[in-house]
Amino acid sequence: MMRLIIYFAVIYTTSLMALSQEAVVPPVLITWRFPVTVSAAESEEVKEQADKLAVSLGKPNASRVNENPVCTMWVSLEKWAPNPRSQYYLINIQFGGATLTATNLEQLKLGVQHIIKLRQAGDDGLQALPIGIITNLPINNK
Repeated sequence: MMRLIIYFAVIYTTSLMALSQEAVVPPVLITWRFPVTVSAAESEEVKEQADKLAVSLGKPNASRVNENPVCTMWVSLEKWAPNPRSQYYLINIQFGGATLTATNLEQLKLGVQHIIKLRQAGDDGLQALPIGIITNLPINNK
């Protein structure tokens, strides 16, 4: 009898381990109710990308502000890259707002396109975005 109990315990545990390795956890979504903002010092090309993003999220356009007001989708160019050949965008979406930072206009356009692809229509007609960090910066564990 004990062997039978151990046998079923091993089978049950093994099946749970296989299931947990194959299971896909759906992303946590946030209904996007915040404005899209860009620094007043950014170029017109950056503002155009912010406007494109704002419209895709159901807003009329992006606002120019002097500094990040928080509780917003903050769009900006960062003139620094960890390696001159490592141009990238970095998207950080949280419950209280988000940032889209890119090293150049080309990367900013890619980041905007990525967010547009990720958005999902909510039941209330508003757009929803997944919580998390998204980047095209190569991550090397070596």
